[in-house]
Amino acid sequence: MRAVIIDPVSQLLMDSIHETSSKHQVFSYNIANALTPGFKPLRLPEEADHTRSLRQMGLDDKVVIEDELNKLAENQSKHDAYLRLMSMKRGVLTQVIRQGK
Repeated sequence: MRAVIIDPVSQLLMDSIHETSSKHQVFSYNIANALTPGFKPLRLPEEADHTRSLRQMGLDDKVVIEDELNKLAENQSKHDAYLRLMSMKRGVLTQVIRQGK
């Protein structure tokens, strides 16, 4: 029964929601600790190019708050979109179940 409700698209959406939630925690942690002396920000693997650019500017061990806020906003937009898609998918499934009565 679970395979019927949790199809590959739903699973992908749930995984994406989980991933954006995890990223949100990283960006928030970096922002919250930006002014802590000696704090080294957490970096995600997909930020390798960005980290290289920061290293060339001598900022790799510092939090650039504007960058973190931009990443947070972009991530929040993705998260919201995944939630809307999941909600729409659930709505369609609910309609199908109701019509099958």
